[in-house]
Amino acid sequence: MRIYLVRHGQTIRGREETFRGRMDAPLDDIGRGQAAAAAKALREANLTAVYTSPLSRAVDTARAIAVPHGLNIAVLEALTDIDVGEWEGLSTGQIRSEYGKLYLDWQTGPDSFTFPGGESLSDVSARATSALGTIVSSHGHDDEVVVVSHRVLTKLVLLDILRVLVSSFWKISQDPCCINVVDHTEAGYVVEAVNCVSHLT
Repeated sequence: MRIYLVRHGQTIRGREETFRGRMDAPLDDIGRGQAAAAAKALREANLTAVYTSPLSRAVDTARAIAVPHGLNIAVLEALTDIDVGEWEGLSTGQIRSEYGKLYLDWQTGPDSFTFPGGESLSDVSARATSALGTIVSSHGHDDEVVVVSHRVLTKLVLLDILRVLVSSFWKISQDPCCINVVDHTEAGYVVEAVNCVSHLT
Protein backbone atom coordinates (compact mmCIF):
# COMPACT_ATOMS: atom_id res chain seq x y z
CA MET A 1 0.00 0.00 0.00
CA ARG A 2 1.02 3.61 -0.44
CA ILE A 3 0.99 6.20 2.35
CA TYR A 4 1.17 9.94 1.71
CA LEU A 5 2.42 11.69 4.84
CA VAL A 6 1.38 15.33 4.57
CA ARG A 7 2.27 18.21 6.84
CA HIS A 8 -0.54 20.76 7.29
CA GLY A 9 -0.42 24.13 5.54
CA GLN A 10 0.97 27.38 6.88
CA THR A 11 -0.61 29.11 9.88
CA ILE A 12 -0.25 32.64 11.21
CA ARG A 13 1.43 31.23 14.29
CA GLY A 14 3.89 29.36 12.09
CA ARG A 15 4.99 32.60 10.44
CA GLU A 16 5.50 34.14 13.88
CA GLU A 17 7.96 31.38 14.94
CA THR A 18 5.76 30.50 17.89
CA PHE A 19 5.83 27.12 19.60
CA ARG A 20 2.30 26.00 18.75
CA GLY A 21 2.14 22.48 20.12
CA ARG A 22 -1.50 21.69 20.87
CA MET A 23 -2.67 25.27 20.20
CA ASP A 24 -5.45 25.24 17.62
CA ALA A 25 -3.84 27.68 15.17
CA PRO A 26 -5.90 27.73 11.95
CA LEU A 27 -4.54 27.92 8.41
CA ASP A 28 -3.92 31.40 7.04
CA ASP A 29 -4.70 32.41 3.44
CA ILE A 30 -1.41 30.99 2.19
CA GLY A 31 -2.00 27.77 4.12
CA ARG A 32 -5.43 27.32 2.55
CA GLY A 33 -3.86 27.80 -0.87
CA GLN A 34 -1.22 25.21 -0.01
CA ALA A 35 -3.90 22.74 1.07
CA ALA A 36 -5.69 23.26 -2.25
CA ALA A 37 -2.40 22.66 -4.09
CA ALA A 38 -1.78 19.44 -2.15
CA ALA A 39 -5.30 18.31 -3.00
CA LYS A 40 -4.63 18.98 -6.68
CA ALA A 41 -1.33 17.06 -6.52
CA LEU A 42 -3.11 14.04 -5.02
CA ARG A 43 -6.21 14.26 -7.21
CA GLU A 44 -5.11 11.38 -9.44
CA ALA A 45 -4.16 9.13 -6.54
CA ASN A 46 -6.52 6.24 -5.84
CA LEU A 47 -7.19 7.31 -2.27
CA THR A 48 -9.20 5.03 -0.03
CA ALA A 49 -8.88 6.95 3.26
CA VAL A 50 -7.65 10.25 4.72
CA TYR A 51 -6.50 10.32 8.34
CA THR A 52 -5.74 13.48 10.29
CA SER A 53 -4.63 15.02 13.54
CA PRO A 54 -7.55 16.59 15.46
CA LEU A 55 -6.09 20.12 15.30
CA SER A 56 -7.89 22.40 12.85
CA ARG A 57 -4.80 23.22 10.76
CA ALA A 58 -4.49 19.50 9.96
CA VAL A 59 -8.24 18.87 9.70
CA ASP A 60 -8.71 21.66 7.14
CA THR A 61 -5.74 20.41 5.10
CA ALA A 62 -7.08 16.84 5.23
CA ARG A 63 -10.59 17.91 4.25
CA ALA A 64 -9.27 19.77 1.19
CA ILE A 65 -7.54 16.55 0.08
CA ALA A 66 -10.47 14.24 0.90
CA VAL A 67 -13.36 16.13 -0.73
CA PRO A 68 -12.36 15.57 -4.41
CA HIS A 69 -12.30 11.82 -3.68
CA GLY A 70 -15.68 11.80 -1.96
CA LEU A 71 -14.06 10.69 1.29
CA ASN A 72 -14.77 11.60 4.89
CA ILE A 73 -11.76 12.32 7.07
CA ALA A 74 -10.88 10.07 10.00
CA VAL A 75 -9.55 11.94 13.04
CA LEU A 76 -6.94 10.11 15.15
CA GLU A 77 -5.88 11.63 18.46
CA ALA A 78 -2.50 9.88 18.21
CA LEU A 79 -1.63 12.04 15.20
CA THR A 80 -1.84 15.30 17.15
CA ASP A 81 1.13 17.61 17.53
CA ILE A 82 3.72 17.32 20.28
CA ASP A 83 2.77 18.70 23.68
CA VAL A 84 5.32 21.47 24.30
CA GLY A 85 4.03 22.13 27.82
CA GLU A 86 5.07 25.49 29.27
CA TRP A 87 6.43 26.64 25.91
CA GLU A 88 3.05 26.60 24.16
CA GLY A 89 2.26 30.00 22.67
CA LEU A 90 5.72 31.43 23.40
CA SER A 91 7.96 32.83 20.69
CA THR A 92 11.45 31.51 20.07
CA GLY A 93 12.82 34.82 21.42
CA GLN A 94 10.87 34.47 24.67
CA ILE A 95 12.03 30.89 25.16
CA ARG A 96 15.66 31.81 24.53
CA SER A 97 15.33 34.55 27.12
CA GLU A 98 13.40 32.63 29.78
CA TYR A 99 14.67 29.07 29.23
CA GLY A 100 18.19 29.68 27.92
CA LYS A 101 19.87 26.38 28.81
CA LEU A 102 16.77 24.30 28.12
CA TYR A 103 16.45 25.85 24.67
CA LEU A 104 20.09 24.99 23.97
CA ASP A 105 19.37 21.41 25.11
CA TRP A 106 16.45 21.25 22.66
CA GLN A 107 18.70 22.41 19.83
CA THR A 108 21.68 20.19 20.62
CA GLY A 109 20.17 17.06 22.18
CA PRO A 110 16.58 16.61 20.95
CA ASP A 111 16.67 12.86 21.57
CA SER A 112 17.06 13.31 25.33
CA PHE A 113 14.91 16.43 25.70
CA THR A 114 11.48 16.62 27.32
CA PHE A 115 9.48 19.82 27.04
CA PRO A 116 8.83 21.24 30.52
CA GLY A 117 5.35 20.00 31.39
CA GLY A 118 5.06 18.29 27.99
CA GLU A 119 6.26 15.37 25.89
CA SER A 120 9.58 14.05 24.67
CA LEU A 121 10.28 13.11 21.05
CA SER A 122 10.33 9.47 22.13
CA ASP A 123 6.77 9.86 23.48
CA VAL A 124 5.59 11.25 20.14
CA SER A 125 7.49 8.65 18.12
CA ALA A 126 5.88 5.81 20.06
CA ARG A 127 2.30 6.99 19.54
CA ALA A 128 2.90 8.03 15.92
CA THR A 129 4.46 4.74 14.82
CA SER A 130 1.75 2.81 16.66
CA ALA A 131 -0.94 4.83 14.86
CA LEU A 132 0.73 4.21 11.49
CA GLY A 133 0.86 0.49 12.22
CA THR A 134 -2.85 0.50 13.01
CA ILE A 135 -3.60 2.35 9.76
CA VAL A 136 -1.53 -0.12 7.71
CA SER A 137 -3.22 -3.13 9.32
CA SER A 138 -6.63 -1.67 8.42
CA HIS A 139 -5.94 -1.55 4.67
CA GLY A 140 -5.19 -3.86 1.77
CA HIS A 141 -2.05 -4.04 -0.32
CA ASP A 142 -3.42 -1.88 -3.13
CA ASP A 143 -4.84 0.90 -0.96
CA GLU A 144 -3.53 4.46 -0.97
CA VAL A 145 -4.06 6.59 2.13
CA VAL A 146 -3.20 10.10 3.28
CA VAL A 147 -2.04 10.90 6.80
CA VAL A 148 -2.11 14.62 7.62
CA SER A 149 -0.19 15.67 10.69
CA HIS A 150 2.59 17.94 11.95
CA ARG A 151 6.26 18.64 11.36
CA VAL A 152 7.53 16.91 14.49
CA LEU A 153 5.38 13.83 14.04
CA THR A 154 6.15 13.25 10.37
CA LYS A 155 9.88 13.71 10.96
CA LEU A 156 9.80 11.11 13.72
CA VAL A 157 7.82 8.64 11.61
CA LEU A 158 10.37 8.96 8.80
CA LEU A 159 13.29 8.53 11.19
CA ASP A 160 11.69 5.40 12.63
CA ILE A 161 11.01 3.91 9.19
CA LEU A 162 14.61 4.58 8.13
CA ARG A 163 15.93 3.23 11.44
CA VAL A 164 17.73 6.52 12.06
CA LEU A 165 18.32 7.71 15.63
CA VAL A 166 16.12 10.49 17.00
CA SER A 167 19.33 12.48 17.55
CA SER A 168 19.15 13.15 13.78
CA PHE A 169 15.83 15.00 14.22
CA TRP A 170 17.21 18.29 12.85
CA LYS A 171 18.57 16.62 9.69
CA ILE A 172 15.15 16.22 8.06
CA SER A 173 13.10 19.16 6.76
CA GLN A 174 9.31 19.22 6.67
CA ASP A 175 8.00 22.36 5.00
CA PRO A 176 4.35 23.47 5.29
CA CYS A 177 2.08 21.21 3.21
CA CYS A 178 4.94 19.04 1.98
CA ILE A 179 4.16 15.50 0.80
CA ASN A 180 6.19 12.44 1.78
CA VAL A 181 5.58 9.13 0.01
CA VAL A 182 6.03 5.80 1.79
CA ASP A 183 5.15 2.35 0.44
CA HIS A 184 4.40 -0.58 2.71
CA THR A 185 5.47 -3.84 1.11
CA GLU A 186 5.89 -7.44 2.25
CA ALA A 187 9.48 -6.49 3.10
CA GLY A 188 8.40 -3.50 5.20
CA TYR A 189 8.37 0.24 4.64
CA VAL A 190 10.10 1.85 1.66
CA VAL A 191 10.53 5.64 1.55
CA GLU A 192 9.91 6.91 -1.98
CA ALA A 193 10.01 10.70 -1.44
CA VAL A 194 10.63 13.19 1.38
CA ASN A 195 9.51 16.82 1.79
CA CYS A 196 8.12 17.19 -1.74
CA VAL A 197 6.98 20.80 -2.34
CA SER A 198 6.97 21.04 -6.14
CA HIS A 199 3.16 21.27 -6.07
CA LEU A 200 3.46 24.57 -4.18
CA THR A 201 5.50 26.40 -6.84
